Amino acid sequence: MIWHNYTYNITFLTQLVDSLLSQVILYKWPRWVEICTFVSHFLLALGASVNILLYCSCDKRFFVVVQKTLKAWYAPKKKYTRHTKN
Repeated sequence: MIWHNYTYNITFLTQLVDSLLSQVILYKWPRWVEICTFVSHFLLALGASVNILLYCSCDKRFFVVVQKTLKAWYAPKKKYTRHTKN
């Protein structure tokens, strides 16, 4: 009896999921929403990019730390070789 209820539940859930997935929901946002979303994302990216420049211009210590960090990341690495005498 328990197994019988279990199989009915699985069958019901499978049919439910199949019916939900087979329905195609066609909905398009209004054009003004798409424009506002684009402008919002652009301003967010621009603000995040300009933020570090503002910090560097307002705080000398922060600028020094940024310089050291960038030099550590992008400076050419020295190759250490062992010199042996012949």
